[in-house]
Amino acid sequence: MTFVPRPHQTEGVQALVNFDGRFSVAEVAVAGGKSYMLGMLALHYSHFGRVLIVAHNKELVRHNADAARRLGLSPGICSSSISVNAFGRVTVGTIGTIINRVHLFRDVVAILVDEVHMVPPAKSSQYRKLFERLSHAKAHGLTGTPFRADGTGDLAKTFGPIAFRYTFLDALRDGYVKPLVPVDAGEDETIDVAGLQTVAGDFDLEEQAPRAIKLVPSHAKTIMDVMRKFNRRRVLVFCCNIAHVDKAEAELRRLGARAVGVHSKSIEGKRDKAVEAFKAGQFDILVSCAMFTTGFDVPEVDYMAFCRATKSAVYYAQGLGRGARITPHAANCLVSDFGGNIARHGALDAVVAAPGRMLTCDDETCVHEWETWQHGKTCPRCETIHRSAPKCKECGERFDPHFHGMRCPYCGRQQADIKQCAACEETYAAFLHPICPFCQYDNTIKLEAGKDLKMRGGGHEAVSIRKILEAAPWQPVVSPPIKQDGGGWLLTTTYTTAHWKYDVLPGEPHSVYLRRVANGRYVAAGLYDTQGRVHQS
Repeated sequence: MTFVPRPHQTEGVQALVNFDGRFSVAEVAVAGGKSYMLGMLALHYSHFGRVLIVAHNKELVRHNADAARRLGLSPGICSSSISVNAFGRVTVGTIGTIINRVHLFRDVVAILVDEVHMVPPAKSSQYRKLFERLSHAKAHGLTGTPFRADGTGDLAKTFGPIAFRYTFLDALRDGYVKPLVPVDAGEDETIDVAGLQTVAGDFDLEEQAPRAIKLVPSHAKTIMDVMRKFNRRRVLVFCCNIAHVDKAEAELRRLGARAVGVHSKSIEGKRDKAVEAFKAGQFDILVSCAMFTTGFDVPEVDYMAFCRATKSAVYYAQGLGRGARITPHAANCLVSDFGGNIARHGALDAVVAAPGRMLTCDDETCVHEWETWQHGKTCPRCETIHRSAPKCKECGERFDPHFHGMRCPYCGRQQADIKQCAACEETYAAFLHPICPFCQYDNTIKLEAGKDLKMRGGGHEAVSIRKILEAAPWQPVVSPPIKQDGGGWLLTTTYTTAHWKYDVLPGEPHSVYLRRVANGRYVAAGLYDTQGRVHQS
């Protein structure tokens, strides 16, 4: 099926391309077709050189790669949990995998950032290091929420000017999204947030969870009643923490619902299987915590229940966006707000950035004021480090994560109890949050063997050894042969090692003919010595 861009997609791409500056942002409403706009930008810049599309999680990578294929591109995927191909004309990948291979992208002419509100202003972040290393490349960002969740202000300050805007009301007017309609929740069903502490800019979820769990029977009954009354088929339920997810899933199942709950402690593979089953209609309700606010594309979602309160305008707006996509069986998406979020933040089109966070210098002779997005917690006038900056657990000195990350610049110790998210580079207390509270990335995920940061060997790596050796089986021996205790010799080449099964080498080896055997290893089927003689195994 031929892709036909919508008018706002064409207009947005042209606005970014024509922008006379290195950094620029397009604000495109959730469900406004950002992935295809990234593909259109990649198609344009690929005529001039290589292009990089960067995101913070694998779901977005897959989604953006699929969109690029629909536009006729053949993107390489550079994400350690999927594959590592760093040599495509257009490459789609996660920031963590790309930054560890940044030397392979020196000829990139454009960096396209999906969900650009995830880019930290800190100079120590992976995104900033990428922009610095590829300083010649233009950088365009797309997002539906043009501000960060940490209170540093809007993206016009922390990333670049807003070159194009296409709001939720614009998309609603043009018929590209469906209305979000609140379903009244009684006062006795609203979670009480009085006295809750604030952690990382949001209500403390561990403290909020017991209050929400007490209301699970009432919330579950309301969800079931709404589903029956309005004939809703796909429901997303947002919870506080793992215990809350488990309790809500159990109660919904007790009431006869086909519900499934997923979280960071779910057994391996359950999350992906649950999402696929939800998409296929095998489950009607998907219950989660800290998941599915970005990169989750199920147009059939027609009802959402916020069983948690949030101070984060980004989380709120991105969560609402999961129900905005058009579906044939529902004219709107209903929203049960048990957290009082609509009253707190307003309608989706009214969500705006918080003012930038200000600090005042602790030095009484200075008392200079500055915004944290630009200078972190270090006074730009006298270089005094603010008292809100963390202290090193080893040497006790204060340091500024804006410039140094979470490794003390004085003694080099990594701050163990403070975790730095591998996706968005924000720091948070791991003992309070099992998943990053800023971007909802699960930092407990373990990479599969052979798919980590190696540059060769194993499946899905940057260098496809099998294809190279099939095309050129004769490979030079790059180090002296090693005598094996069990007999034979080990010959080392650029890409792999091979076993010569005989105890005697017929000469000093120059190159070896490599043959792949059934177990995936390579043996020396032939040997070419330095005297120009060929020996067969």
